[in-house]
Amino acid sequence: MARFLLLVGIAVAAVLIIVLALALTKPARFTIQRSIVIQATPEKVFALINDLHRWSGWSAGQNEDPKTTRSFSGAPAGKGAIAEWEGTGSTGKGRLEIIESSSNLIRVQADWARPFKARNINLFAFESQGNSIRVTWTLDGENVFVLKVITIFVTHDRLMGSHFDQSLAALKSAAEK
Repeated sequence: MARFLLLVGIAVAAVLIIVLALALTKPARFTIQRSIVIQATPEKVFALINDLHRWSGWSAGQNEDPKTTRSFSGAPAGKGAIAEWEGTGSTGKGRLEIIESSSNLIRVQADWARPFKARNINLFAFESQGNSIRVTWTLDGENVFVLKVITIFVTHDRLMGSHFDQSLAALKSAAEK
């Protein structure tokens, strides 16, 4: 029995070493991108993204944890607007700041403190298409070690893609009202 336990222990240690070694080979950054065409004016769609106060109306997960506290500072909208949050579970703790805002793009820096520290950049690009607008949301993310380990088993896209899909669908719904 002792020999069996020793062999199991060695096997578990070997698997753990392999997983950690594979994680070390992952790149430092990752990218996720989604697009949607919205039947609304560019100004209406732009305003929903450029004002962090309005994100709760379309960003998936914004209202999942009723214990989440939010605060806003800086500019009321556009460059310099800041939103901070703290919640439990996957909501974590972090800060958003709009670092660039023009009629064809909005760049938002996301600094996470919990569940792990990371800095990500969200880029929203706008392309007019007749009476509609195409919104392309790109996330350039810091591939922290915990994510490197997780993404051995599941891709970043699978982890976060549904958040993008749900958020863009809600953005479309809000803008087309």
